[in-house]
Amino acid sequence: MLRIVADTNIYISALFWHGNPYKLIHLCFEGKAKLVVSKPIIEELERVLLTEEKFRMEREDVAMYTRIILSNADLVAPNFTLKVIEKDPADDRILECAVEGEADYLISGNKHLLEVKEFQGIKIITAKQMLDIIERGS
Repeated sequence: MLRIVADTNIYISALFWHGNPYKLIHLCFEGKAKLVVSKPIIEELERVLLTEEKFRMEREDVAMYTRIILSNADLVAPNFTLKVIEKDPADDRILECAVEGEADYLISGNKHLLEVKEFQGIKIITAKQMLDIIERGS
């Protein structure tokens, strides 16, 4: 089964809009691919959903969403630090998760990550590209 790491922006888009990130996350929940997450990804997701003005969700709702993600994902704990994305070092946490979780793909809408294209054999692509790959494999 394909192993994928979704960037925080994918989880946020999946929660609020019904576009490609939503379709992708729900296909993973249905067992079409395996999500891989790390504590830093969950923490960033919680921070954004709780504090950013345009979201400001209730703590209970955020906790429920993260529980759903965690119940459908492999949780990994990278014990190393990467320094790859100079323009946004926080994106290195996403790469660390992908490497530690032996992901096949890293899914993002973030241009700093998408510009890398591939890292240690992990392809970095958009949600739409991942949907196309899953559909071809079905």
